[in-house]
Amino acid sequence: MRILITGASGRIGKSLGYSLLNLGHDVWGVAPSPSDILFSGYSICDVTNPKELNNILLADLSKCGWNHLDVLILAAAKMEPKGPALSIPLETWAVPLRTCLEGSFYPISVLFNLLKGSPTIPRRKIICFSGGGADRGHPGFSSASAAKAGLIRLVETLSLEWSNEPIDINILAPGSHRIPRSNLVGTNILNSPEFENLWNMIAFLISEQSDGFTGKWVSAQIHHVDFLKQNLKAWSEDSDEFTLRPKTPRSQIEQKASKNHLFWQKIKFFGVKKD
Repeated sequence: MRILITGASGRIGKSLGYSLLNLGHDVWGVAPSPSDILFSGYSICDVTNPKELNNILLADLSKCGWNHLDVLILAAAKMEPKGPALSIPLETWAVPLRTCLEGSFYPISVLFNLLKGSPTIPRRKIICFSGGGADRGHPGFSSASAAKAGLIRLVETLSLEWSNEPIDINILAPGSHRIPRSNLVGTNILNSPEFENLWNMIAFLISEQSDGFTGKWVSAQIHHVDFLKQNLKAWSEDSDEFTLRPKTPRSQIEQKASKNHLFWQKIKFFGVKKD
């Protein structure tokens, strides 16, 4: 498959690229700085800059005959600056937010036609990353947390807008993976126990096994691929599972159950049977 990875000079992007290359895939890397991994192709550009994506990335892909994409993996991320929200200068506070949100949506927008035009697989795949701070407050990382939660809703919205398109888009919480920078080169996550759950989830999400599973937020640490496979049909339908939804207080659930019980008791009294 032809796979493009943003954030290709980062820890997860670089390790993931190396592993996919070892499986025989064509992998194009994108990052603002060079990488010491020999990708199939590489573009140095800012993913938050639409002009650079159009003038550099698309031009590079065209020169090398990359007229379609099968998989887009968006791994660009920044967590800093960090600290109490009101202590961070306004000029820099939004850097993580722009990298996460703009750095995901802009490449999707620019590369969308290359994904639609792929003749290789029935459904093309997009994977975004959003982990810590998305499901609860993360003090010291207000911008990054807001961006990660916003990205989850963006992915769900795009999946609904693309209901008639042959593209599945999902968001993955990778978990915390601390690899010393000295070990980044040649890190094959296929052979690393620490990355086993992450790799299994990515392999599933880019495979035809996950066709139709879209707009969801899954965790490499919490969810198990076998469980997803067994319940794929249910999860692929209109379901609140694997989404950001307000939780109904237990007292409200119990109150609703009590009202339903009283309703059917009255129906029974008047001689109407419940189906």
